[in-house]
Amino acid sequence: SSGINAEYGVFGAMRGLETFSQMVSTYNYTIPCVDIEDFPRYKFRGFMVDTSRHYLSVPILKHLITAASWTKLNILHWHLVDDPSFPYCSTTYPELCEKGAYSPDHVYSQEDVLDVILHAYRHGVIVIPELDTPGHTLSWGHALPGFLTHCPHHGNIGSDYGPIDPTNEAVYPVVRNLIKEVTTLFPSNFIHLGGDEVHYGCWRNNENITAWMASHNISGDYESLERYYETKLLNIVSTLNTNYIVWEEVYQHKLAILPQTIIHAWLPKWKQVFLNATSEGHRCILSACWYLNRISYGEDWRKFYQCDPRSPFNASTTWEQQQLVL
Repeated sequence: SSGINAEYGVFGAMRGLETFSQMVSTYNYTIPCVDIEDFPRYKFRGFMVDTSRHYLSVPILKHLITAASWTKLNILHWHLVDDPSFPYCSTTYPELCEKGAYSPDHVYSQEDVLDVILHAYRHGVIVIPELDTPGHTLSWGHALPGFLTHCPHHGNIGSDYGPIDPTNEAVYPVVRNLIKEVTTLFPSNFIHLGGDEVHYGCWRNNENITAWMASHNISGDYESLERYYETKLLNIVSTLNTNYIVWEEVYQHKLAILPQTIIHAWLPKWKQVFLNATSEGHRCILSACWYLNRISYGEDWRKFYQCDPRSPFNASTTWEQQQLVL
């Protein structure tokens, strides 16, 4: 008789109604008399799709979002673009998808993106886009000459090109314009900036970069070169009034990141990352335990449930620090 008391607004009511619907017997359409007190342990309950490596049509994305809402997941982390393809059709740089997508049939128009965002919102799911740089950008290079590092025989996926060339100042206005467009299109007020797996071999085999590093007194120090890029990137984002997430390598490489930076851990030693980052006041997200493409023989679901994002903490860890795990 007391109904559903949802303390988190419309989305909270949706979660309560979802639980209610799952209690209905499909045999005789009755509902047991129960008293349920429930709450989300984590604010960020996400799942990631990589539509660069594996293009997913809009109807499939909608099906995934609907299914996610059944299990109370509330974030779609949309890994939009990567080395293999650039399916996102930018209005600022339309040639990126024209030349970087698998084909004209494997793209997302602005209308497609808005369709996905609206469907997600109706199901209580927030869509957060990811533009991963400076690595994982091979597909950008088809439309942007000079944007990537040229390194014959040392590039990504058997190519002659590697990460973005941080020494080319012309790349930064492009990055800024694209991030501004994406953060304007996606209303979540969040963007994932990537920053993982930047392979230094290509930078090491580019004469112009080697000379630039020597002139800036960082010869051979490729982490400093990466920090140079990431610092300029974060300065760009700070002017766009949006929140951002980075993969854990950005934190591990001792970049001077702002306290509000969210660290996304995906590597095996994530527990130490959580301990260090939360002790410094950073919020953290975990993916390391739940890569569904890493299928082993037997019952995978057991290890998924056994992974506890707060397991690195002990009794001496403050409640405030533990709450930084999203």
